[in-house]
Amino acid sequence: MNPPEPDLSPSLIAGSQRDTSGKASQPKECGVGGLPAKPLRWAAAILALVLFTLLAMARSLSPAAAGLGTHQQLGLPPCSMRVLFGLRCPACGMTTSWSHWTRGQWWPAAQANVGGVCLAFVALAVALVACRVVWTGRLPSSRILTGLGWSIVATGAVTLVDWGTRLAW
Repeated sequence: MNPPEPDLSPSLIAGSQRDTSGKASQPKECGVGGLPAKPLRWAAAILALVLFTLLAMARSLSPAAAGLGTHQQLGLPPCSMRVLFGLRCPACGMTTSWSHWTRGQWWPAAQANVGGVCLAFVALAVALVACRVVWTGRLPSSRILTGLGWSIVATGAVTLVDWGTRLAW
Protein backbone atom coordinates (compact mmCIF):
# COMPACT_ATOMS: atom_id res chain seq x y z
CA MET A 1 0.00 0.00 0.00
CA ASN A 2 1.41 3.38 -1.05
CA PRO A 3 1.36 6.36 1.36
CA PRO A 4 -1.15 9.08 0.46
CA GLU A 5 0.24 11.87 -1.65
CA PRO A 6 0.43 15.29 0.01
CA ASP A 7 -2.23 17.81 -0.92
CA LEU A 8 -0.36 20.55 -2.78
CA SER A 9 -3.38 22.58 -3.78
CA PRO A 10 -2.68 26.33 -4.12
CA SER A 11 -4.78 27.13 -1.05
CA LEU A 12 -2.59 24.93 1.16
CA ILE A 13 0.63 26.19 -0.37
CA ALA A 14 -0.47 29.76 0.40
CA GLY A 15 -0.64 28.86 4.08
CA SER A 16 -4.29 28.02 4.58
CA GLN A 17 -5.43 24.99 6.54
CA ARG A 18 -8.19 22.49 5.87
CA ASP A 19 -10.78 22.23 8.57
CA THR A 20 -12.45 18.93 9.51
CA SER A 21 -15.03 19.33 6.73
CA GLY A 22 -12.28 19.39 4.10
CA LYS A 23 -12.83 23.04 3.15
CA ALA A 24 -9.87 25.37 2.98
CA SER A 25 -9.85 28.03 5.68
CA GLN A 26 -8.35 31.49 5.41
CA PRO A 27 -4.55 31.74 5.63
CA LYS A 28 -3.26 32.25 9.15
CA GLU A 29 -1.67 35.60 9.73
CA CYS A 30 1.99 35.25 10.51
CA GLY A 31 4.68 37.69 11.37
CA VAL A 32 8.36 36.82 11.35
CA GLY A 33 9.52 33.27 10.69
CA GLY A 34 6.04 31.84 11.18
CA LEU A 35 5.62 33.46 14.59
CA PRO A 36 2.20 34.88 15.41
CA ALA A 37 1.71 38.43 14.18
CA LYS A 38 0.20 39.70 17.43
CA PRO A 39 3.54 40.21 19.28
CA LEU A 40 5.00 41.77 16.13
CA ARG A 41 2.09 44.19 15.92
CA TRP A 42 2.44 45.12 19.59
CA ALA A 43 6.17 45.76 19.21
CA ALA A 44 5.57 47.88 16.10
CA ALA A 45 2.79 49.81 17.84
CA ILE A 46 5.04 50.58 20.81
CA LEU A 47 7.87 51.67 18.49
CA ALA A 48 5.56 53.96 16.50
CA LEU A 49 4.09 55.40 19.70
CA VAL A 50 7.54 56.14 21.15
CA LEU A 51 8.77 57.82 17.96
CA PHE A 52 5.62 59.90 17.45
CA THR A 53 5.76 60.90 21.14
CA LEU A 54 9.37 62.07 20.75
CA LEU A 55 8.43 64.12 17.69
CA ALA A 56 5.43 65.60 19.53
CA MET A 57 7.60 66.45 22.53
CA ALA A 58 10.11 68.17 20.26
CA ARG A 59 7.25 70.18 18.76
CA SER A 60 6.09 71.26 22.22
CA LEU A 61 9.50 72.73 23.08
CA SER A 62 10.68 76.20 22.12
CA PRO A 63 13.94 75.97 20.16
CA ALA A 64 16.82 77.53 22.10
CA ALA A 65 18.19 80.65 20.42
CA ALA A 66 21.76 79.48 21.07
CA GLY A 67 21.19 76.39 18.88
CA LEU A 68 21.51 73.99 21.79
CA GLY A 69 20.14 73.55 25.29
CA THR A 70 16.50 72.99 24.32
CA HIS A 71 16.54 69.68 26.22
CA GLN A 72 16.85 71.62 29.49
CA GLN A 73 13.18 72.59 29.13
CA LEU A 74 12.50 68.93 29.96
CA GLY A 75 14.35 69.26 33.26
CA LEU A 76 17.48 67.58 31.94
CA PRO A 77 20.91 68.91 32.93
CA PRO A 78 23.25 70.72 30.52
CA CYS A 79 25.49 68.57 28.33
CA SER A 80 28.18 66.99 30.53
CA MET A 81 30.81 67.31 27.81
CA ARG A 82 30.19 71.05 27.54
CA VAL A 83 30.25 71.45 31.32
CA LEU A 84 33.43 69.40 31.83
CA PHE A 85 35.45 70.22 28.71
CA GLY A 86 33.77 73.22 27.10
CA LEU A 87 33.21 71.21 23.90
CA ARG A 88 30.06 70.17 22.11
CA CYS A 89 29.22 66.49 22.04
CA PRO A 90 27.88 64.87 18.84
CA ALA A 91 24.31 65.19 20.17
CA CYS A 92 24.56 68.86 21.18
CA GLY A 93 21.81 70.72 19.36
CA MET A 94 19.88 67.55 18.52
CA THR A 95 16.76 68.46 20.54
CA THR A 96 16.90 72.02 19.18
CA SER A 97 17.21 70.57 15.69
CA TRP A 98 14.14 68.38 16.20
CA SER A 99 12.21 71.30 17.65
CA HIS A 100 12.91 73.37 14.52
CA TRP A 101 12.34 70.35 12.25
CA THR A 102 8.84 69.71 13.62
CA ARG A 103 7.98 73.31 12.72
CA GLY A 104 9.27 72.94 9.16
CA GLN A 105 12.20 75.27 9.91
CA TRP A 106 14.77 73.27 7.95
CA TRP A 107 17.68 75.75 7.88
CA PRO A 108 17.66 76.52 11.64
CA ALA A 109 17.30 72.77 12.26
CA ALA A 110 20.41 72.07 10.19
CA GLN A 111 22.29 74.92 11.86
CA ALA A 112 21.57 73.35 15.25
CA ASN A 113 22.62 69.80 14.25
CA VAL A 114 22.61 68.30 10.74
CA GLY A 115 22.51 64.80 12.21
CA GLY A 116 19.37 65.80 14.09
CA VAL A 117 17.65 66.65 10.81
CA CYS A 118 18.62 63.25 9.38
CA LEU A 119 17.55 61.47 12.57
CA ALA A 120 14.15 63.20 12.57
CA PHE A 121 13.51 62.05 9.00
CA VAL A 122 14.62 58.51 9.89
CA ALA A 123 12.43 58.52 13.02
CA LEU A 124 9.41 59.56 10.95
CA ALA A 125 10.15 56.89 8.32
CA VAL A 126 10.57 54.16 10.94
CA ALA A 127 7.36 55.26 12.69
CA LEU A 128 5.43 55.09 9.42
CA VAL A 129 6.86 51.66 8.59
CA ALA A 130 5.92 50.51 12.11
CA CYS A 131 2.35 51.74 11.50
CA ARG A 132 2.28 49.64 8.34
CA VAL A 133 3.40 46.60 10.34
CA VAL A 134 0.61 47.25 12.85
CA TRP A 135 -1.87 47.45 9.97
CA THR A 136 -0.70 44.37 8.03
CA GLY A 137 0.87 42.17 10.71
CA ARG A 138 3.86 41.59 8.43
CA LEU A 139 7.35 43.00 8.21
CA PRO A 140 8.13 45.18 5.20
CA SER A 141 10.33 43.89 2.41
CA SER A 142 14.01 43.32 3.02
CA ARG A 143 14.70 46.22 0.65
CA ILE A 144 12.84 48.63 2.94
CA LEU A 145 14.46 47.21 6.08
CA THR A 146 17.90 47.45 4.48
CA GLY A 147 17.21 51.02 3.40
CA LEU A 148 16.19 51.98 6.93
CA GLY A 149 19.28 50.29 8.33
CA TRP A 150 21.57 52.17 5.98
CA SER A 151 19.71 55.40 6.75
CA ILE A 152 20.52 54.92 10.43
CA VAL A 153 24.19 54.24 9.63
CA ALA A 154 24.32 57.31 7.35
CA THR A 155 22.71 59.43 10.07
CA GLY A 156 25.43 58.36 12.49
CA ALA A 157 28.11 59.24 9.93
CA VAL A 158 26.53 62.63 9.20
CA THR A 159 26.33 63.34 12.94
CA LEU A 160 30.02 62.56 13.41
CA VAL A 161 31.07 64.65 10.39
CA ASP A 162 28.91 67.54 11.62
CA TRP A 163 30.45 67.23 15.08
CA GLY A 164 34.00 67.17 13.70
CA THR A 165 33.27 70.20 11.54
CA ARG A 166 31.91 72.14 14.52
CA LEU A 167 34.94 71.23 16.63
CA ALA A 168 37.30 72.36 13.86
CA TRP A 169 35.67 75.78 13.59
